[in-house]
Amino acid sequence: FNDSLDAGLIRPAELGDRVWLDDNGNGVQDAGEAGVDGVTVTLTGAGLDGVFGTADDVSDVQVTSGGGNYLFTDLAPGDYKVTFSDLPAGFEFTSQDAGGDDTTDSDADPTNGMSQVVTLNSGDSNLTVDAGIFQPAGLGDFVFEDTNGNGVQDAGEAGVEGVTVKLQNADGSPVLDGNGDPITTTTAADGSYSFTDLTPGEYKVMFVAPAGFEFTAPNVGSDDGADSDADPTNGMTQTVVLTSGEFNDSLDAGLIRPAELGDRVWLDDNGNGVQDAGEAGVDGVTVTLTGAGLDGVFGTADDVSDVQVTSGGGNYLFTDLAPGDYKVTFSDLPAGFEFTSQDAGGDDTTDSDADPTNGMSQVVTLNSGDSNLTVDAGIFQPAGLGDFVFEDTNGNGVQDAGEAGVEGVTVKLQNADGSPVLDGNGDPITTTTAADGSYSFNGLTPGEYKVMFVAPEGFEFTAPNVGSDDGVDSDADPTNGMTQTVVLTSGEFNDTLDAGLIRPAELGNFVFEDTNLNGIQDAGETGVDGVTVTLAGAGLDGVFGTADDVSDVQVTSGGGNYLFTDLAPGDYKVTFSDLPAGFEFTSQDAGGDDTTDSDADPTNGMSQVVTLNSGDSNLTVDAGIFQPAGLGDFVFEDTNGNGVQDAGEAGVEGVTVKLQNADGSPVL
Repeated sequence: FNDSLDAGLIRPAELGDRVWLDDNGNGVQDAGEAGVDGVTVTLTGAGLDGVFGTADDVSDVQVTSGGGNYLFTDLAPGDYKVTFSDLPAGFEFTSQDAGGDDTTDSDADPTNGMSQVVTLNSGDSNLTVDAGIFQPAGLGDFVFEDTNGNGVQDAGEAGVEGVTVKLQNADGSPVLDGNGDPITTTTAADGSYSFTDLTPGEYKVMFVAPAGFEFTAPNVGSDDGADSDADPTNGMTQTVVLTSGEFNDSLDAGLIRPAELGDRVWLDDNGNGVQDAGEAGVDGVTVTLTGAGLDGVFGTADDVSDVQVTSGGGNYLFTDLAPGDYKVTFSDLPAGFEFTSQDAGGDDTTDSDADPTNGMSQVVTLNSGDSNLTVDAGIFQPAGLGDFVFEDTNGNGVQDAGEAGVEGVTVKLQNADGSPVLDGNGDPITTTTAADGSYSFNGLTPGEYKVMFVAPEGFEFTAPNVGSDDGVDSDADPTNGMTQTVVLTSGEFNDTLDAGLIRPAELGNFVFEDTNLNGIQDAGETGVDGVTVTLAGAGLDGVFGTADDVSDVQVTSGGGNYLFTDLAPGDYKVTFSDLPAGFEFTSQDAGGDDTTDSDADPTNGMSQVVTLNSGDSNLTVDAGIFQPAGLGDFVFEDTNGNGVQDAGEAGVEGVTVKLQNADGSPVL
């Protein structure tokens, strides 16, 4: 019985599946990932000897179609391999055997496109031999200096060269190259960087901030292509998913260099709003910094704030500031101090930046790396000025003991150029003198001032700036009532600006004919017109015959009268001259009544010195004149003794005759 004649039966087998676009590069056929037509698929069978590369190998070729599919049919059982080739330009194979499911993974070795050996048994239908392909992806963009610190790469913000950039996996671990080394690069001159030839998938980038730089705020705004993606704590970006062929150019890093803001609070001693040489700093003032934050709006949730107190000569300094908009508020000034004027002088390095109403500076914009040391505050103690308006009774230009103040005089505060100083409503600042003649202006900014006095009706200003004591002289210019300029320093009260007032005086009376030569104006004795009357005033120095003497001349008229008016107080003399022919002066100061006596010295016609005080009217300076008289007759011998000089009775020569007064006393 020959039992060796057998017949083996086989059922044809088949092998196939597809080539697909592994869009996310994970090596797994995900839903929606499309097939790729046109890829060559070469089948190699080991033949009956089961050895590849021998004569009985079998081979077949197909090209994927209909959505990336291929299928080899009518295959004898045995060992087979599939090789994928002729990929579309720029495509590579995805990773092999990813995911643990042979029905969805890729079987092509990325190095040669060849699958593992597939053993087909009789009737097998193996539709799992796939190949995932992809186009390499990339990522990159710029590292830029975020000059304004808004977290966005604005036009004109330059790239930063030489920054280290590391490619990271989604978990933050380094992506390694074929040698097991981390993949890194550095930014080019324009701040750009890129990582190319990447397998699609999930990546992060980690930037390393250079010395002196920090990262700006991340993920600001809605444009991911222009914002900064680096976490300020570690320089790491968010995860991005790269798909096949994609280049993600949105992973940026904005760098900032910390900025600083500061300067000082100083004593603006002269109140000009400018830091002048020698003006000292003021310690102990609170300085509050307010930053508008990323939204650039003050008063919102992202505002930043810090506080310092001036020290070391009035200095303060806020450091390590992000670029942006800031304001500084100065507060807690020393008692009695105020802020000086804001933005005076045109030089921001020396002016005061504090608004006098609230101590707040203007908005200061800091760019990356800025050092703004110009935000200052000048402070001062209000100053004042004042003194008295007095009646300068003796007209010597000095407020002497007993000279009373003048109440109700208008006093105007003026600038150095003579213009009015205005109050907050734009009105001139004025005051009036009190009952004792005093006045004052208080709460003034240190600086240059004048005062203008308005002389009341009937008054004039006395001579200004007499003597060496500015505390008692009169400072009002007689032509306009304006004083000299005084400079008030911080906290100073200047009590030297006085005004002396005088009321014009007058001096006069008349020249009379002293008919009875008694030196007294008697009833009925008439005035004499045409006599010259010369007034001499001793001037401010009180000395006759010096340069400041005053002089005037009148001629008696209207019945012998004369009157000198509008005279300043002081010492005067009157000289009478040009008497009518044959006249002489009568006796001086006769009778004890100055209102009726004659004041002219008979030897020179000059009166005594007359002192006129403010407002005096002295109408007592008179001159009596007369024509000399005579008397005489004869001494005769009364021959017949009848007491009468009869005809023929001769005179007696050599008789002594004596002139006697009415009382019988000799006329001397």
